[in-house]
Amino acid sequence: MSDPTPLIALLEDDPAQSAWIRRTLTDAGFACQAFDEAGTLLAALRAHAPFALLLLDWELPGINGMEVLRWVRANRSEALPVIFVTNRTLESDLIEGLNAGADDYIGKPCRPGELLERIGAQLRRNRPS
Repeated sequence: MSDPTPLIALLEDDPAQSAWIRRTLTDAGFACQAFDEAGTLLAALRAHAPFALLLLDWELPGINGMEVLRWVRANRSEALPVIFVTNRTLESDLIEGLNAGADDYIGKPCRPGELLERIGAQLRRNRPS
């Protein structure tokens, strides 16, 4: 029996970016649930939605991606890989994100092949089969 299709949560408030990332993931065989605001994603995480990985934008209205990352690391006991996909591309931003617990960090605009390979690498590390 094969493993179920990994469900990836995407937190992205830009509709065009969200649609592009969702299409890239689904074309590659992943399932993707998109959220355009952090509160809805946090509610799903509190309800223990079966996400295999989170893709987070940093710059969001209200609760930002960094706050979501900190909540995940403080409240989820299982290893849940988190990758930032963000316009914040300064080295200091990357360092801050990784130090806060992100597993990877991709600057926008991202390349589809790179995005998929980084997701694959995190899933292999966190879901060995």
